[in-house]
Amino acid sequence: MKKLLFLINPVSGASPGQTVAKHIQTALADRMYPWQYDTIFTNGNTVEQARELSPDYESVIAVGGDGTFGQIVQAVSGMENPPGISIIPYGVGNDLARSIGVYSIFEEKGVRGVLHMILAGKTRRMDVLRLDGETLFASYFGLGNDALVSNEFNRLRPRNLLTFMGTRKFVSTGLYTILILENLSYQFPFPIELAYRDHKGEEKTVPVPEGSHGILITNVGIYAGGAMISSRCNLCDGEFEVTVIEKIRTWWLMHLSRFFKKPLDVLCPGITQFQTSELAIRTQGQTFCQLDGEKITLAPGETRVSVNHQIEVIVP
Repeated sequence: MKKLLFLINPVSGASPGQTVAKHIQTALADRMYPWQYDTIFTNGNTVEQARELSPDYESVIAVGGDGTFGQIVQAVSGMENPPGISIIPYGVGNDLARSIGVYSIFEEKGVRGVLHMILAGKTRRMDVLRLDGETLFASYFGLGNDALVSNEFNRLRPRNLLTFMGTRKFVSTGLYTILILENLSYQFPFPIELAYRDHKGEEKTVPVPEGSHGILITNVGIYAGGAMISSRCNLCDGEFEVTVIEKIRTWWLMHLSRFFKKPLDVLCPGITQFQTSELAIRTQGQTFCQLDGEKITLAPGETRVSVNHQIEVIVP
């Protein structure tokens, strides 16, 4: 069995896959023999790819963004002896990496620093959520405005642009900003109902009026590249946070929370936000959705989200 498998998303973030692979190989040159690890590019079906390869490695590392990590979570969940998993954050938002403390190491010490963390092998447990009894995810599920922007960005993002003095990152950031401004006014064209069980075991319903901007289901404390969602977030408490973005003012406060260094529920005490381990989302039509940054499509009717199990993640 080999020690490490690096599954590299070739179109994530600021650097193309070949460049990222070379960074990893250089950083490991004095730490590990080449036959002890592999760098492999994702092939379009990352879940099946990771599921097939994972049993041959002690740890599997997502090299990319939240979507790449989420697909590896789907792959290793349910294995009898799952490998350790972690991330080298080469995505755009890197919300999972920010939430577990990996991104700050990457910013300060680069790939070498993250690899030192991975080889140290410290782990913590993390909740894994299930969507409609089928799809697993680790970070967030969203409907509405931000999902529309994410869907459009993934459709239009530069996939063959070479890195030169930050060109790739600059173009991606510029494109994302333009899409935000273009789609800022999106609103739900119908009312939505949220149903959940509170801490006392009582059934509650929350009406989300037509014209609202979004609904966020989050298991991480950081969202949208640095926004702080909730002061109550805990990755392994068996619950997730549900936040309703009803007014555009709330959307702005959410994104400004990264500068105020205070979570949204502190900046906006009257916001509709609650914790639960199981949620039903009842819609009358289709809207824009994203799961760990990847586009998904949901049929009208009831969609259920629940905490399914926990996994071990390598952390600082």
